[in-house]
Amino acid sequence: MAAGVFTVVGQSNTYIKDHNATGKMIVGFSRNPKDFALNRYVQIKKVTKDRGYYLQINQFNAARIVASNLAEYVWPDGQPRPVLNNNGIEFRYLDYETIRRNFGQPTGKKASDQADFDLIGLQEDELSFKAMLSRSVQAHSVLALAGNYDTGHRGDVTITGGGQWSAALSTTPFIQKSINVGANRILLDTVGKVKKKDLVLTFNPNTANKIAETQELRDHIKQSPQALEQVRGAGAFSQYGLPDMLYGVNIQVDDTVKVTSARGATVVTEFVCPDAVAYMTSRVGGLVAPRGGPTFSSLTCFAYEEMTVEKKVDADDRLTLCNVVDDVVVVMTAPASTYAFLNLY
Repeated sequence: MAAGVFTVVGQSNTYIKDHNATGKMIVGFSRNPKDFALNRYVQIKKVTKDRGYYLQINQFNAARIVASNLAEYVWPDGQPRPVLNNNGIEFRYLDYETIRRNFGQPTGKKASDQADFDLIGLQEDELSFKAMLSRSVQAHSVLALAGNYDTGHRGDVTITGGGQWSAALSTTPFIQKSINVGANRILLDTVGKVKKKDLVLTFNPNTANKIAETQELRDHIKQSPQALEQVRGAGAFSQYGLPDMLYGVNIQVDDTVKVTSARGATVVTEFVCPDAVAYMTSRVGGLVAPRGGPTFSSLTCFAYEEMTVEKKVDADDRLTLCNVVDDVVVVMTAPASTYAFLNLY
């Protein structure tokens, strides 16, 4: 080892720098899995097998009234009651298959033993974050696929609302028109079951900023009886200038971020939810779906094994293996209660 160089005593060279100087402060950005926006518009369904079926009922049959005078249901006195053979339930089985993924990282024993911070605990937090992030990526892959939607549940806002949302004015409320078109389509195709109060309109922060900057939204906020509450910083308004509820539907800004560049390359970040699109979905009930049904939630995360955190000490190789296992799949289980708005700006 080379000899050190003699130096004159100075104000900052008479001690060895260490982590205690900051009280072992840690700067990190791993997110709590419970904070992901995904939890507001995806319902989790625990399953007992990694492959199986879910039952989908044809919702239109219950609301089918062909004759406006209800003639086919009239029962005159003294006559046999009318019993129609076309009133039976129509159903189909659709399949799901979960995929087991492992998010793992080995850590050397010397590194963990000598660390001045909870190296293993932080590693587990980071892997849990990545597992939850993968669910968001799955959900938006499902939402982006045109083939998942029912006919008439996916459209350009220049058609649904008459213009791009970024150009909306109080005199040309393109945003309101689009939302009404989407909500009415869902109301019709769920035969009145899923209403505006059940819907969540999701978009990313870039889109949120574009919407908040429109004259339509500015005038809407000014004229709203909740204007003072919003201006004081309630809900999403404090960060994005948007109310928690807009034209009767709930607003969710999905600010989940993913890094698409490899380690060592120039860092590239992007929002998981793409720009210039908005998804109207339903999630009726709590985060975890009740046993049985029915369910009206647009997206379901079928979970065979959910976020299992495992830690194994390998004495032979002198390392600790941290793993987070997630055996899930995200499926659009209720396309009738889903609408995609495209080309917002």
